[in-house]
Amino acid sequence: MLDWTLEVLDGPEFRLSAYRGKAVFVNIFASWCPPCRREQPTVVEFARAHADDGDTVVIGLDAHEEDDTVRAYRKKFAISYPIAMDRKRQLFGLFPDHDIKLPTTIVFRADGMLSCAWLDEITRDQLEDERLAALAPLPS
Repeated sequence: MLDWTLEVLDGPEFRLSAYRGKAVFVNIFASWCPPCRREQPTVVEFARAHADDGDTVVIGLDAHEEDDTVRAYRKKFAISYPIAMDRKRQLFGLFPDHDIKLPTTIVFRADGMLSCAWLDEITRDQLEDERLAALAPLPS
C-alpha cells in the first residue's frame, strides 16, 4: 500500500491513508497543459456528482507550479476539491526514469491499493467505471 503526505494549497495536508474505505482519484495536472485544461471540467463535474456519496474522494495534484498560478486555475475551473502541491517532487520522484504524462489520473481502491492510472485525458464514463471498480470487493 502506498501512502503519501502532501501539502495542500490553502488547506491542511493530504495524507492518502486518511481516506481508507473510499475510492481516491488523484488528478495530476499543470495549468499550462492544454489536455489538462480540456479535461478539468470533466473531473470537476465527477467530483461534484460524488461529493455527498461518502465513498469517493477527488484531489488535484499540481505539477510543481507557483501557488498564485494554481489559485487562478482553481478559480477559473471552479475546483472545489483540494489541490495538493508536489513542491518536493515526491510523486515525480517515484518515477525518476520516466516522464509523467499530463494529465494523469491515479485511482486507489478503498483498501488503499492502486486500482489504475490513466496517462491521458479521462472521460466521465471512464471515471464512473473506475469508481465502481475501485469500490467493488476483491474476489476471494
